[in-house]
Amino acid sequence: MQIRFLTLVVLMLLCFGGVVHGQTKVVVVPLMESDQRNSFIGVSGAWNCAITETCQDVYEFTIDKPANAMLDLRSIGGSSVVLTAIFAPGQSLSGTNLLTGSTADRECTGQNVPYQLIHLTLPTAGRYKLAIGRDWGSSSGLTGTYQLRFYTSVPHTYHGQTVSDSKSQASGTACPPLIIPSV
Repeated sequence: MQIRFLTLVVLMLLCFGGVVHGQTKVVVVPLMESDQRNSFIGVSGAWNCAITETCQDVYEFTIDKPANAMLDLRSIGGSSVVLTAIFAPGQSLSGTNLLTGSTADRECTGQNVPYQLIHLTLPTAGRYKLAIGRDWGSSSGLTGTYQLRFYTSVPHTYHGQTVSDSKSQASGTACPPLIIPSV
């Protein structure tokens, strides 16, 4: 079992890049061995933000039980710096972000840098919000593009994009280390 775990980690590193970016250490937490990536969201998105505004697109999905998940952002364009947030059921877009443990958006990369894989635990059943934002102060211009890939270890119902180019309601940004236990 330990060899299969190490093989999975090595394959993920080869396929998706390293686990260290600047001072941010991203801990790779594989989906449980008995789980499969049996739910997937794939989106080619774009921002068209108002002048001086940090904006975000929001996607929503529902799970029936706690799950492990993986967020992967690629093809970042338009000199954009990406912000991410995931809100648990019942949380507003100004609520606690599961990726920071605060009301701040997660921001850990520079312009046009693909996000490292982010593995996390979705702790309860219910409807989640996934926000993909663009930092006005760190990006250039008003527009940008991205490709979102989001996997869960249990089936989910995808509700689509529910917010487009809306002003971020976060209190700021943060880049805490991700050390998140699996379900």
